[in-house]
Amino acid sequence: MRSWLERASLLALLGLVSSCAAAIPTLDEVNEAVLTLRGYPDWAWALGIVAIWADLVAPVPQTSVIAALGIVYGTLLGGLLGSVGLVTGGLLGYGVARAFGRGLAVRLLGDAPLARIERFFERAGM
Repeated sequence: MRSWLERASLLALLGLVSSCAAAIPTLDEVNEAVLTLRGYPDWAWALGIVAIWADLVAPVPQTSVIAALGIVYGTLLGGLLGSVGLVTGGLLGYGVARAFGRGLAVRLLGDAPLARIERFFERAGM
């Protein structure tokens, strides 16, 4: 009989593995991304980075784009290009949220619900 700690650890590991399964690109997604990038040999690196940035507004399979960058440029350079795309995309998303987030939240929610949410976070923290 397993202890409760072993069972909890096994459940946590199972949950982690199952949550990561959605991020694994399919072979068709990667093939399509590789073919697209190879169609623009001089600008494939820029197209890959812009595709990663596009995930801010559209459901782009980033893992497929990063895998395709690795296939086209090799592990080291492709990984570096994918990292540049992810980091700059995160910074871009942060900048957009910082510049327009509050105004958009007021427009979507209104002043009273937003004030209630802010009071909650002041009390409970992030």
